[in-house]
Amino acid sequence: SVGDEIAFLNNFGDFSKFMNPNEDKVMVIDSDGYNLVYYTIGGSLDVLTNKELIGEEEKVLLPIGLLNRGTDLYIMANLSQRVFRYSLLDDKITPFIGNGSPERDYQSGVHRLDIGIGYSAFIAEDENKNIMVADYFNRRILKIENDIASNLFPPPHWEHSSSIQAFARVGGEYFYVDPGLGLIFRVRGDDPLPQKFAGVIAKHGDGEQTRRKEALLSYADMDHVDKVRFGYIQGIENFKGKLLVTDQYRHGIWEIDPLTGSVDVIAGMRAPTDYHYGGFVGNTGLSARDLRLGGLQFLTYDKERDILLLPSQYGGTLIAISGDLKKTIELVPDVKIELAADAVFIGEDKVAVSDTSRNAVHIFNVSGLRNHLNSASGLEN
Repeated sequence: SVGDEIAFLNNFGDFSKFMNPNEDKVMVIDSDGYNLVYYTIGGSLDVLTNKELIGEEEKVLLPIGLLNRGTDLYIMANLSQRVFRYSLLDDKITPFIGNGSPERDYQSGVHRLDIGIGYSAFIAEDENKNIMVADYFNRRILKIENDIASNLFPPPHWEHSSSIQAFARVGGEYFYVDPGLGLIFRVRGDDPLPQKFAGVIAKHGDGEQTRRKEALLSYADMDHVDKVRFGYIQGIENFKGKLLVTDQYRHGIWEIDPLTGSVDVIAGMRAPTDYHYGGFVGNTGLSARDLRLGGLQFLTYDKERDILLLPSQYGGTLIAISGDLKKTIELVPDVKIELAADAVFIGEDKVAVSDTSRNAVHIFNVSGLRNHLNSASGLEN
């Protein structure tokens, strides 16, 4: 039936389609999985898969998440289905996590190169320096310990939690972002099923379209986790015991107290515009709350430096925020950044920024940044 065929097509995730008026075929561009599907009305189909499109050669496709470990930089390559390790000493890059397959994978307790990590973006480490991955496609958090990849908890049913984009650990508990449902979940050590912690699911219409419309509305009444209506949430970070959450549709950063559930806004959200408009960064040099932002994905808090790094995708830039949130600086390197997704410090005077549009990771000097943020005005020296 037509209804069954629509349901079938909807299983591909994000796609655009083209109907040839002279034939009964639909070409589905599966942008979540990077596959091309030629579907004939009635049920037959041909698939040109991700693997066929990119070939067998090892490539870092769509780098997003970054993790610095001394002389090594770990890069989450979303469309390569892998984490790569880049040596800053000898300029070599090798696969470190993932089997390169976009297929569903619910294995646990296997070697890190045999595990599937579908279309993932976020990488971090735990308190024992074990590397951890937010496995977006398979709805789980993986921990790599002694070269073995294991689930932190069994993947929940997709109707309970549809995806995991990023996570943070506060007070012995993990909190993760589910952008598909627009919710934040809490993972307790004594409960294998993640529980909804923050956010309200749209009760009518298409959830994503509803969140886009709500992102244009005031957030003044959203002062608690059971009231907040997120736009398109992406990154989450432990910031001095609070959770900071980036919202791509609302162009700003939420602050959530995991103990009381109170919600505040600490940056941006001062430009209620359509999601695709926000190609700007404004009011840098002032406080974080005064910022005007566009296109946020991840953010990183460097505890040692007491600095937040905030890439702006549609602003094509990187913003540094002081630990007291009172000073901001826009970092504009000589190289052009098109879609900045994540950023980390490397050594004392350098940062690495992933650029999904240029399929690159840029490394540039930020000498004197800490002095700038610690100066009286935030702009001296």
